[in-house]
Amino acid sequence: MNPACLSPHLLPLVPSHNPTHMTMNRTTSISPLRCATLALLLPLLAILMPTHAQAVDDPEFPPTLDLDAETLHKVGSGIYRFARLIKVCAAALYLPPGVGPERALDDLPKHLEIFYYRDVTADQFIDMGDSALRKNLTGDEWKRIQPRLREFNTFYRDVQAGDRYSLSYHPDLGLALALNDETRGVIEDPEFAAFYYRIWLGEQSVNNRFRDEILGLR
Repeated sequence: MNPACLSPHLLPLVPSHNPTHMTMNRTTSISPLRCATLALLLPLLAILMPTHAQAVDDPEFPPTLDLDAETLHKVGSGIYRFARLIKVCAAALYLPPGVGPERALDDLPKHLEIFYYRDVTADQFIDMGDSALRKNLTGDEWKRIQPRLREFNTFYRDVQAGDRYSLSYHPDLGLALALNDETRGVIEDPEFAAFYYRIWLGEQSVNNRFRDEILGLR
């Protein structure tokens, strides 16, 4: 999904195991890039710090599914782990037969299904999604999608461990967000759809390893 799978660079927030690295130089400045990274990570920490996790089995993703009478095939799946230890979500990507991962962001049918190991609130989805989009879009692109983004964000609801969000796109139907197979809303704008999928599939994805797994490259 969904946007709860964020946090690509957690190491700056994890204390080093080397005691000599525990002392902070108070005169050390923080680069703008580090500040931007921390801003992206803070919403995820709001999910991970509370004790909302509960034991759930790993999900199963079927090899195919139907989208508007068109059969899509699973190209890859993966599990995103916080600090490589804590399971946050699992996801699978579906594309038309014969379509390679290099065309995943093209204007063609696609389906991204995300399973959650932890509880996540609607506000946390919105905060993380907005943070990730800012990283993936130019200033003009960010301004241009605001009306559709505000509408899309109203679709989000809280999820519990074991729930699934799916993001489905079809050129004839638009971009649909569904919670446990119940459609929450649709945005009929191919540009917005392409931008939103960048959160998981773009060059500045939430996590490159996770992106490559769901693209079937690992």
